[in-house]
Amino acid sequence: MISENFEKLFLEAKKVRDKAHVPYSQFKV
Repeated sequence: MISENFEKLFLEAKKVRDKAHVPYSQFKV
């Protein structure tokens, strides 16, 4: 279950990063 949540969060972060060019370099895994 945690894997699914992680994947969802990762996808969300990717979308947000793509939408708003924010310094997410540190948040990158």
